Amino acid sequence: MMTTTPDHAATAPSRQLGPGTARATVLDILGDLVFPSAELAPTTAVIELMRHLGFTEHAVRQALTRCAAEGWIAGIREGRTTSWSLTESGSQLVADGIAGVERLCHDHADWDGRWLVLIVSIPRENRASRDQVYRSLRWDGFGNPAPAVWLSPHPERRRRTAQTLARLGVADTLAFCGETDPLGLPEDELVAKGWDIGAVTDHYRECRAEFEAMTPSSGKDRTAALLQLNAQLQQLLVTDPQLPSALLPGWSGRTDAAALLEIRQQWRPDARAYWHELVQSCS
Repeated sequence: MMTTTPDHAATAPSRQLGPGTARATVLDILGDLVFPSAELAPTTAVIELMRHLGFTEHAVRQALTRCAAEGWIAGIREGRTTSWSLTESGSQLVADGIAGVERLCHDHADWDGRWLVLIVSIPRENRASRDQVYRSLRWDGFGNPAPAVWLSPHPERRRRTAQTLARLGVADTLAFCGETDPLGLPEDELVAKGWDIGAVTDHYRECRAEFEAMTPSSGKDRTAALLQLNAQLQQLLVTDPQLPSALLPGWSGRTDAAALLEIRQQWRPDARAYWHELVQSCS
């Protein structure tokens, strides 16, 4: 659950309810309905559940193959049946996503006032590398208040960006930490220029209204609703920079996030029970 794969990164919030991409949904099933246990997920059960979400068998098999190629899952063949489990890197991906989502409602009141500032220079003609770096920066919660300037109030959250910069060999990057100075923009203007908080606020408000209005009664329907909710939380995990309360006092997004996480907790037990029944029926 809560993997936020590259499928989700740096995309505009979707206002249409539904599961994420096929790859993300496969990881959600293993992450939210299986993890942290070591139980296996039979291909037939994954296909059956994802068919209820609107995916074709071909799309599911292709997603499983691609997740395996990325090293996130591994297949175990028993006779004519293949079952799947998270690899070490897949488990880390899931664990990171869960931790990130659970922070969505935190106010980060312990912020010490320090910013991590990156100045990233990538030639315009190197568009592919630039887009990859920008996706990583947004995933790590960085805002972009001025051309080539990225900043975050969470200096410790830079792992994906660091990995991407190293992988692409981007050397022309300046990085430093510090507090704002009266010589520059005040922090409220940095926030306004760095992030579209209005869009994030609207996304939270709409998601909360949509999911609070849902009343799935069966385990099957709650499982589908849970995976739909996961997809929205994954998008919010990318678009919400999780700014400290000192920068966004009284922000409604934190309350909305808490409400969405409570809904998730309500649906998850029935969804996991339905999944176990499905696995048994496919054995």
